[in-house]
Order: sequence, then structure tokens, then C-alpha cells
Amino acid sequence: MPLTDKHNEKYVHNKRLLNNSNFRNAFSDWFVTVLFYGAVHLVERELTAYNHHSKTHNDRRMWVARTPSLKEVSAAYESLYIQSRRARYECVKMTSQDVEKAEELFEKIETHLNTKTSVTQEK
Repeated sequence: MPLTDKHNEKYVHNKRLLNNSNFRNAFSDWFVTVLFYGAVHLVERELTAYNHHSKTHNDRRMWVARTPSLKEVSAAYESLYIQSRRARYECVKMTSQDVEKAEELFEKIETHLNTKTSVTQEK
């Protein structure tokens, strides 16, 4: 399983793609998906502090809901997960409002997990 630094590298890699305005506008479905996977790697980075590595999305969702340092962003993570699934599997066209909402959800997760209060930041 990847260690903390590998999850951080994937998060940073996803952020680089998200900062490309052409990507955001031309591929809104994939933009939302990359936001979600950026959140996945932030969450997995945090879970490494508990010696846990998720095997499935459902496994990760359960850990997000029950891990003390993740509970505050559990609802945001769940909403971003659902929005990403809609984009990927239901072929829903992501509107500019959908993209903005996904960005807000991601930023909430990102801000929370990049603060000194998260477990991995304390180590």
C-alpha cells in the first residue's frame, strides 16, 4: 500500500491538472472526477496515520465517517463522491454550478486536511 508521501504526490499531481482552466471548462465531468480523486488521496494520506489503506470506495467512505480527524468533512466527501459517480457513470452533464459546488466540497476537505489539526500533520 502507498505511504503518506505517495498519496501526497498523487494529490499534488491532481492539483496541477485542476489548475488548468482549459481542463475545467472543456472537460467538466473529468474535472469533477479529478477533484474527487484529489480528495481520495488526501483522505488516504490521513488514513495512513491510522495504518489503514482502503480497498474500495465503500470501505473508504466508512472510514471517513468513523475516523475522528475526518468526521468534519464526511458529508463533503460523500457529496463529492456522489457528484463524481454522476459524472462518471450516469453521464450527467456537469453544469458550471455543479463544478463550483464540487470545488467548494473539495476545498473544504483540502483545507481541513491541510491544517495542523489533522493527524498526519501532527506527526
